[in-house]
Amino acid sequence: MSSTPTPTAALTLALLPRRRVSALALLLLSVAGCDGGSAPAAPVSNCATNRPRTFLTSPVTLSATVAGVDSVRVDFGDGTVETHAAVAGQVGISHVFARAGLMQVAFAPVGSAGGGCSVEVRVYAAPHVTGVIVEAFNAAGGPGGWDGGGPDEADLFFLLVRGAGVVLDASTDPRVTRPEGPVVVPNAAAASLPIRWNVNDFVLEPVSSSFYILLRDDDSAEDGMDDAVGQTQPLQPLAQMPSLPTELELESSNGQTRVRLLLDWLVE
Repeated sequence: MSSTPTPTAALTLALLPRRRVSALALLLLSVAGCDGGSAPAAPVSNCATNRPRTFLTSPVTLSATVAGVDSVRVDFGDGTVETHAAVAGQVGISHVFARAGLMQVAFAPVGSAGGGCSVEVRVYAAPHVTGVIVEAFNAAGGPGGWDGGGPDEADLFFLLVRGAGVVLDASTDPRVTRPEGPVVVPNAAAASLPIRWNVNDFVLEPVSSSFYILLRDDDSAEDGMDDAVGQTQPLQPLAQMPSLPTELELESSNGQTRVRLLLDWLVE
């Protein structure tokens, strides 16, 4: 047989002397009223992002849940502050960060004190190429090789290609240097390896593009038709997250060409 529980406040009052009942009753009833209610929802909550790691050039989606206010002030942490209206209790924003670093994106309600939230986004710069090192290439010219005119040693240089267009030509671009000698390596052969070029201030962007290295034999002093010596498989900078390697080894599909790419991600 079940019995109805006696409310705590009523039992306490029954055991006290009458002269103390009035003051304590008000206190207990007040406490009981607080326990029975629920806290109001925060004006802005559930801050989130679809990319906690991203690049400077890549848009990021940021979102939050909104209750009781019409708009939200967003400080992206990169010097940008915007106000966005809530739609159906949500705020959704696309943003491209203005600088690299760890950004604390803060959402705050407009017209209401407190009740905000924040989310962290690590923003990386697009990688800078600082060096290109050839570790292997097909040194056999002549019939069946890369030089159809006969046995030859390559006057070797590289092209950095994006899609179908050359974006860096080592033979002519002043950003490419080679401490050991001229940028076009004369009579390069297997014994010459590894061959290194330094690269200054060249950025692999846009990061969603694919890049590859093309090795060529400079024939400008002969027939004017440079020979293709080897070509690596493509590299996409965006695919290197979140590891952000400082060295990447690129190979040709047949494994005869191997090139190491040196990268600086310029992370603050």
